[in-house]
Amino acid sequence: MMTATVQTYFISDGSSIKIGRSTNPLKRLRSLQTAHHTPLSLVLTLDGDREQEFHTRFAKDKHRGEWFAIQCFLASRLWETLDEARRLLDVRERENRGAR
Repeated sequence: MMTATVQTYFISDGSSIKIGRSTNPLKRLRSLQTAHHTPLSLVLTLDGDREQEFHTRFAKDKHRGEWFAIQCFLASRLWETLDEARRLLDVRERENRGAR
């Protein structure tokens, strides 16, 4: 029998983001939706159990339980994306210099 892989999920209600872990994030989304007054959406899933890592990272932006200010998450993702873009540009620039 195969064991389900744990994923870290990010679920948003548009103003806050819930960070948790589950072997089935879509099922967890449906479960949360039954008790939530606004529509929820699954924003991101990451392989592995990284819940505590992100709870610690965003601790100052915690609203309640596992819910955090959405701005902290968006800002973090933006900086990660910009850092990755910079790394890719640096690699391409080095490759272009080497091809000359």
